[in-house]
Formats: sequence, structure tokens, C-alpha cells
Amino acid sequence: MSFLLRFRREARVSGPLAQQLAAGIRAPDYSVARRREALAGWLMAGPAIGLILAFTAAPLAFAAYMSLRDVNVLRLPGEFVGLENFFRLPSDRLFVRSVFNSLYYAALLVPANTMLGLGLAVLLNRPLPGLRVLRTVFLLPIMVSGVVAATVWRLLLNTDAGVVNAALSALGLARQPLLQSPAQALPLLAVMTTWMTVGGSIIIFLAGLQSIPQELYDAAAVDGATGARAFFSITLPLLQRTTAFVIILTTIVALRLFDVVYIMTQGGPQRATSVLAYYSYQLVFLHQRLGYGSALGIALLLIILVITLVQLRLARGGADY
Repeated sequence: MSFLLRFRREARVSGPLAQQLAAGIRAPDYSVARRREALAGWLMAGPAIGLILAFTAAPLAFAAYMSLRDVNVLRLPGEFVGLENFFRLPSDRLFVRSVFNSLYYAALLVPANTMLGLGLAVLLNRPLPGLRVLRTVFLLPIMVSGVVAATVWRLLLNTDAGVVNAALSALGLARQPLLQSPAQALPLLAVMTTWMTVGGSIIIFLAGLQSIPQELYDAAAVDGATGARAFFSITLPLLQRTTAFVIILTTIVALRLFDVVYIMTQGGPQRATSVLAYYSYQLVFLHQRLGYGSALGIALLLIILVITLVQLRLARGGADY
């Protein structure tokens, strides 16, 4: 309309012609298009939202409800006990042991996965001969099912007939108890999980590395900053948020550990590999203590949430690309 008024003023158009022009120019109506666009978005997101509600939100709500009751398969629906199941957790020796095992496992897995993933990503980001083959080799384990990988590693680490002890014997070294040793079992599970999950960290770090402008390295090279100095002065600072994301994701994976323990050790030996998720499974499915096991599951969720929030808080700030 302002254009039309200016047109009238400059071209000195007046009378019926100017009125007809003013009536004929209208702002387009975007309301219908926006409603159609929003409807199309909801229709496309609907199946995913339905799956999330059916397989995540609903089970979580049911577990929260069961955690407030004293329930087992012989006494349904059970008695409402409020927060009593949660108050009993700190005095449960097996729960405390499971918390320690979970945190110890995370302390082993997170640094190994992060540093190895970053190092391999830097290596694979260079123009090396056979680069596609190398990337395939390093990324292949993430496509293997956790159950299949755990079964294969259980055979490799078998104390009596495993490949690892056979190789140690061939080298003249002492055979090891491996998964039968309370001191060795959990670190070996961390090694296995690092092998299985490091490919995901490589992909994330590669995306971060390839987003850093080459001009920064060229400018640094003019000042004599190459190699390790360029890595610590340019690459690491600009990968701060990427590194934080990898650490948070790996921590969540570590604290949710279940399938590897279930297949390889069943929580043994001497409960050395009994982590929170596996102990919750034992309570619910083996001992039929649905209420207490659900409370432990909710406690695990809260532990993951608190640790993630702390990590997000610590990871604030810094430059990234």
C-alpha cells in the first residue's frame, strides 16, 4: 500500500483509477498455506510420535506407577507404599554395588571411546591410500548387533578354549582367567563395548573435523603452527561441543549397559559385572519384585538425567563449527 501511495504521489494518478489500483492490490493470505504445512508436518511426524508414546512414554509411566507399589506376581495389583521403595535403595548392598559397577564401567568406557574415536577420526580425515577401506573397517562394528558381538567376544574370551588364552600360551605368557576374574571381567566388557561403539564416535568427530575451515590451518601454518601445535590450538578448541556431545552420548550408553552383561557374564563373577540395568532386570523378571525393580529403573533414569545435566552445564561455552 505504501508503494501505491507513493505511486499516486509521483505519477499523480487520482480519481477512479487510483481507487481501482488500491482495491486490486492485497497482501497474500498465508493462513491457509501455513495450516496445510502444519498439518502435513504433523501427519509425517505422527507415526514416530505414536511409536515414542507406545514404546517409551507409556512404559515409563507404567514403571513410575509400579515403583510406588509393593508388587509381585503373586500379589497384584499390590499395596500402595509411596516412596518406600526408593528409600530402601541406599540400604540395599546389591544396589550400591551395582551403582559402583556402573560408574566404574562408565569411567573406563567414556575416556577410551572419546580419545580413540577422536584419534581415528583425525587419521581418517587425511588423504590416505585406501581411505574408504579403512573407514569401512573402523565403522563396521557399529552395524553388528550387540547380542551377536557379545556372543563372539564371549567365545574369544573363554578361559579354557578361547582365542585370547590360546594366543597368550603361544607367546609363552601365562593364561588369564579373563571373564572368570572379578578384577578383569568389567574392564574386558569395556574393551568389547569400545570396539563396538567407537565407530559412532568416529562419525561424529569426522563431521566436526570436516566443518572446520581449512583457512584456519593455512593461517596457522604461516605463523609456524603445524602438526601437534595446530591440533591443540585449533582442532581441539573448535571440537569442544562435538567432544562434549560424544562424552554425553557415551555416558548414557555406559549407564544403560545390559545386553553385553546378560550375554557374557550374567552379572558375575561374584557380581563384579552386575550393573544397574541388569540388577533391575533380575529384580523384575527373576525375583518378580515388580515394584522395587521399577523403583530401581526410575532411579537409574534419574542418575542418567543428573549426570547428563551436569555434563551439559560443564560443556557450556566455547567456539565450535
